[in-house]
Amino acid sequence: MRIPRGTLADTSGRRFGAILGLAVVAAMTRDAPWSPRLATGSFGRSVDGDSVVWPLTDAHGLTFMGLTADPVSYRGRRGLHVTRIANFREGDFGRVALFDGTRFHNGTIELEVAGTPSLDADTSDRGFVGLVFRSANDGSRFESFYIRATNGRADDPVRRSHAVQYQSSPEYPWFRLRKETPLKYEAHADFEAGAWTALRVVVRGTRAELFVNNSSRPSLRVTDLKLGDTDGLLGLWVGPGTDAHFRHVTLASEDLVTKHD
Repeated sequence: MRIPRGTLADTSGRRFGAILGLAVVAAMTRDAPWSPRLATGSFGRSVDGDSVVWPLTDAHGLTFMGLTADPVSYRGRRGLHVTRIANFREGDFGRVALFDGTRFHNGTIELEVAGTPSLDADTSDRGFVGLVFRSANDGSRFESFYIRATNGRADDPVRRSHAVQYQSSPEYPWFRLRKETPLKYEAHADFEAGAWTALRVVVRGTRAELFVNNSSRPSLRVTDLKLGDTDGLLGLWVGPGTDAHFRHVTLASEDLVTKHD
């Protein structure tokens, strides 16, 4: 994968990698020197060069909160169809599925998503689908980027300007950010509703950039991640009134620690 210079992904020669195994977790802390170690895949994940890969051809290794998932073939590609379950209280931030045992701090996350409004969606629902990172184990705290699937090519220019969004749980839902700092944490990006859309998120410290469909320029840049310079779990995110699809999550991390029980 070629990473453009001039972005957070330009690592100036630093090598991304992945660490798998309980022994590595015991031996390392976030501040300790990091070196890549390769292992065979388990719990729905594998190692591809220096990256951890979840093909998402099944739901192994994910903990679902208010969601359910089925492996499907969608638009010619294998992935997970993720839908919402009834009677689940989610607050202002949507629902998540977290990858078990993966502590992420800095690095690059790539995945493909597709979103459409569900059959029971409200007229204001847009097909909200994306990812969370640096999440608490119970999903109560996380950073998030997502797309509003029907806004990417909407006729209304205002809707198009709200195509991609950053939010941060628990204190900064999208509507607070829009009210207090209009258009600072959302932007336009071109994508088709229901089509597979490639997302890449590059995280370093309190900064993050979102790239859409292999663009060399970020669609959205956040310089003040609201949770600060922390770490946590990686996960999938689905908003209200949405049928979501996910496939091929890749994590290239500077200081990843993973384990399985």
